[in-house]
Amino acid sequence: MVRGLRRSRLVSLVRQFVEADSWSASRVFVERHPALLSADADEILADLQAVASARGDSAAAHTFEVHQAAGTVLGERYQRYSGPAADLDTAVRKERSSHLSPGNAA
Repeated sequence: MVRGLRRSRLVSLVRQFVEADSWSASRVFVERHPALLSADADEILADLQAVASARGDSAAAHTFEVHQAAGTVLGERYQRYSGPAADLDTAVRKERSSHLSPGNAA
């Protein structure tokens, strides 16, 4: 039962993540709810994408796919730079600066 309640809560969080008004709002929501970076959340997004595809709703399927990819990227960045005071903004800034360093010039 606890597993079912936990999954139900996570489904609710995933829907709120997908329905956020902007990518910035989505990022903030993920920061407040790190459970969205879990494999379970990724699985829920994949399931929602599959259901949308089966129903022929390609727009919804694409939305779920994009959010799944975004969650993966945010999770990777957060894990790479996590620490006592880590946040996703800091992670993104560090990643950008590493790409702009002289050794990484295009």
